[in-house]
Amino acid sequence: MRALILAMLVPAVAIAGSNEVTVGSATRALPSSSASAVATDSLGGVTFAYARELGSFAPRLALWVGGDVAVASTSGTLFQTMTTDVHELALSGGARLRYTPLRHLAIAARVDVGGARTSLDLRDSAGHEASDAGWSPFVRVAAAVDLLAVDRPRFAFGLRVEAGYFSTHGVTLAPAPAPGGDTLTLATMTSSLGRLDLSGPYVGFAATTRF
Repeated sequence: MRALILAMLVPAVAIAGSNEVTVGSATRALPSSSASAVATDSLGGVTFAYARELGSFAPRLALWVGGDVAVASTSGTLFQTMTTDVHELALSGGARLRYTPLRHLAIAARVDVGGARTSLDLRDSAGHEASDAGWSPFVRVAAAVDLLAVDRPRFAFGLRVEAGYFSTHGVTLAPAPAPGGDTLTLATMTSSLGRLDLSGPYVGFAATTRF
């Protein structure tokens, strides 16, 4: 009896089928005023993630941990005279609770923390350029549904649909011309940019494989 109780309390050791690789895309809305000033479109890009199951705490409930790399970009205009390009590299790690109510179906909730490098490039009609970049921390929360075309103990493959919110403190940017580059009129621009906040809700689609 004691052995049975211990077996129920200690999570199962990860075995084959406890590794997961996900490749997909995500689109994030940018509702902040600072983002709207430099971007006319949503922030869109690609994601790559790896996760591993730590253990099962119930017959259909498991805890997963993993890491995520995302690259995204958008563009727009500033002061109606300059084109803008915004790029983001986000690195994160976190945990996910995964529930499988039925075969070929899984539901999950995740929380991630990480850091994002945001860069802003400006270009005027004469071809003069200025740029700046910086890092900021972020938190991401999301819920996902996996629809698995193949769902076997040692291999699974399917489609993931995920929706969540990306929250960041933002990064202060002051674009400046590259050393030795042509001068770009930035006196007003530099003081007006302030903190660029790319927080917002997002939706993503991905192919996921468990092995």
